[in-house]
Amino acid sequence: LSFLPFLIAMVSVFTQLSRKLRLASGRLSGGLGTDSLQTQSLQAQSVEAQFTETQPQPEAIVLPNTLQALLQERPSFHAIYQGTQVIEAECCNWAIDTQILSWITAHVKPGAQTLETGCGYSSIAFALASSDHTVISPIAAEHQAIQRWCAQHDLDLSHVTFHAEQSQDVVHSQENTPLDVVLIDGNHAFPTPFIDWYYTADRIKENGYLLVDDTQLITGKILRDFLSMEAGRWQLEADLGQTAVFRKLTSSSVTRGFWWGMQPYCEAIVTRDA
Repeated sequence: LSFLPFLIAMVSVFTQLSRKLRLASGRLSGGLGTDSLQTQSLQAQSVEAQFTETQPQPEAIVLPNTLQALLQERPSFHAIYQGTQVIEAECCNWAIDTQILSWITAHVKPGAQTLETGCGYSSIAFALASSDHTVISPIAAEHQAIQRWCAQHDLDLSHVTFHAEQSQDVVHSQENTPLDVVLIDGNHAFPTPFIDWYYTADRIKENGYLLVDDTQLITGKILRDFLSMEAGRWQLEADLGQTAVFRKLTSSSVTRGFWWGMQPYCEAIVTRDA
């Protein structure tokens, strides 16, 4: 019993010492933990910066001065019309996405043969980049507005042919010359985009391009969805805004010689509805 007060005192001392050690350890580990996290964060940022610097970055497309002027001025080439009768000229601007102007600048090379249904800023981009361009859209006043703007900016259009007609009336009768790029951006009502595709698709060269604009509309979406499933014939290269860019994978016909079961889009719909 004479040792009991001593034991109690010793237990008290050890308890207080243990508490102090735990507090000190907590402060030490907490401080080190914060510093460690900060250090790790800085190291991670440094590694990320080094990784970003070493990765090849896509080259920024520098638009020609004429296209830069076009985007700065934002002229309205399009008209309000009923049928082919113009109600008000140069009052609308249905300009295609700037990404497509950049794509045309980057991918359409000198000597290229190109065609578009519809007209607008894309017509000027094609005129700058290609050697022979065809524009098919029904309103002559829109063509004249484009021509006036180009004349004011010293852009030669002698290699550009304008057809002021409905594309479904003339696209089938065009010369059967091979094409490097086709842009479908004319009448979006059924069945016009599909007619435009049907009569231009086989003219597109192997590894040539087809651009389908306004894929937010049902006609554009159906054509995009159909082509994206045509493995071995078409490959979706990019969706740029509301425009789908396809590369043609074959020199064989992509419109003739198929029964519906050879087209995955058709087969998928039958299977889904069965």
